[in-house]
Amino acid sequence: MGLTCGKQTSRYVVEPSVPRRVDYSFGKAVDISSDGKELRPLSPFNAEEFLDALFPHQILEHIGSTRGNLSRSALSANELLSLIAWLELFGPEGPIQRDYYWLWSSTMQQYFGRRVDLKRSLNMASRADVEWVNSTMREFHSLARQEFLDRSRKTIEEFFENVYSVQRNKHTFRVNSKLASSLCEDIFHFASITLGSVQEYTTKSSGILADVASLFFVQLRAKQANSRDKFLYDIESTCAAANDYLRMTENSELLMSEIKEKCKSHDGVESMLDECLTDLIALFSKDAIYAAQYTHAFVFTSISEAIEAKIFSTDWEKSDGKVFVEVIIKTMEDYSVDLEKWLNPFLYKKSIQAMIMATCVFLVECLVEKAGKHKSNIKPYFSDIDAATSRFKEDIIILRNHFDSLSGNMTSLTKIIGKEFEILEALSRCLVFFSEEKERGFTVIEKDMLLIYNDISDKSIVMNLVGDICHLVSPSREKKLRKYMKHMSWGTFNEERKPEYRRTDQEGLKMDFMLREFYKNNKRKVPKGYTKKIKEAFKIKSKSEIVIHESNSEPKNPKLKMFKEKIGKKGKRIRKLFKRKRAK
Repeated sequence: MGLTCGKQTSRYVVEPSVPRRVDYSFGKAVDISSDGKELRPLSPFNAEEFLDALFPHQILEHIGSTRGNLSRSALSANELLSLIAWLELFGPEGPIQRDYYWLWSSTMQQYFGRRVDLKRSLNMASRADVEWVNSTMREFHSLARQEFLDRSRKTIEEFFENVYSVQRNKHTFRVNSKLASSLCEDIFHFASITLGSVQEYTTKSSGILADVASLFFVQLRAKQANSRDKFLYDIESTCAAANDYLRMTENSELLMSEIKEKCKSHDGVESMLDECLTDLIALFSKDAIYAAQYTHAFVFTSISEAIEAKIFSTDWEKSDGKVFVEVIIKTMEDYSVDLEKWLNPFLYKKSIQAMIMATCVFLVECLVEKAGKHKSNIKPYFSDIDAATSRFKEDIIILRNHFDSLSGNMTSLTKIIGKEFEILEALSRCLVFFSEEKERGFTVIEKDMLLIYNDISDKSIVMNLVGDICHLVSPSREKKLRKYMKHMSWGTFNEERKPEYRRTDQEGLKMDFMLREFYKNNKRKVPKGYTKKIKEAFKIKSKSEIVIHESNSEPKNPKLKMFKEKIGKKGKRIRKLFKRKRAK
């Protein structure tokens, strides 16, 4: 547009060789030389021929006439852009008024002189009329700009609504042999056309290109956040979506760098565009990783259908029980071959990370579900406790060796393997401890309980989890264990952190989220102590009084001390009576 205006203007404009300024002191506009002498009156100028050479007459006739009703005008989007360009060229601070005032004044005099619909007799020698012209053009420039942005917003919204609602064939094409859909190409082809049209019909001094670009990226971010999960309906479409989101990150950066280069002359534009770009790239990057990790859901759906009902069963306890963990490994290997073909290498690593996390969550979930279904407080769940504990320990070793073989030189995988499997290993040690015939103090596994608490950060969940492990192999000790954990010192981890739910915390990948949901719906009644019966017998209001009375330490509260002396041997007899009843 700038080049076109320059060629047309050169036919009519010859810049004077003498520097000049305008003086209004005598009621008429005259040219003044640098030494203050009057040169000559403004030369007559054919403004209509000059304007018609630049823009069609049907565009200019809208100036000042519709007064906020541009939305009902017949101007197309491109004509609106041309009108905006004309107003920026001839308007206040425009190059024509700034560098060729004599030409601008003559043009405005003739143009507004023929606009009888404005009902104003114009004299460009008057400062008030000059200010009125500038005010009128400034106001209409704002109206035209806002109208174009409103139309652009509506067009962009309609486009995104259509492009995200199309059910694409995931096998349409591949990018570098990886699965992909046409979503990325559709979006950025539209962006190229839209922004290219704005650039073609506006001047370089116009800032509307940056406004439309910002509008495009903001709308894209909103639509992506609202519709990103609709493409994750099977493993192939999920892989294609992950690759698409990653390519959209790269294309956004390239497009934004081109726009910033074209708008670098405008102050504040670069920071505005950087803010839009940062938010959009962060969203696409997280969505790409989310989709890559979401592939675990399809993998473990197959695994659950195959072995969930049988794992930790009597068949699992037998010597050939490792067949179940081999099913997990074989299923993951089969899927991994396809994922490596379909996903970008960076996203493939993310999918393997998700499988590591999902494996640990799956095993613990199966374990607590078995504990939830076991109702006996005397008989253990496993028929052969020693075989079960050794089988569980060996399964952990087999799975960890498998993932270690995949990690290679990838330090990120190595860290995740260590972090996730330390919980399984801690639970395995607890399982062995509770299965021992000779009872030892719970301080032996206190370190493992603190390790689990450090990762889960919810004391009630840790108590339920460790209690379920004890319930599987030694239900009779669960009550003492829970009482010990209730009064246990949790050290530096005693201040619990509130769970922060983020989009990346997918179902099946976070141990604490899975356990929180499980225990929220768990119907197994945990064993309670006999303090309630003693409380009823002596009508004591506080349950803590019984706990203190049962200990050998002297109570600090004088009332509790009196209570202990009062019941004396009678309290001991009642406790013995309750013990006999439970034994029967």
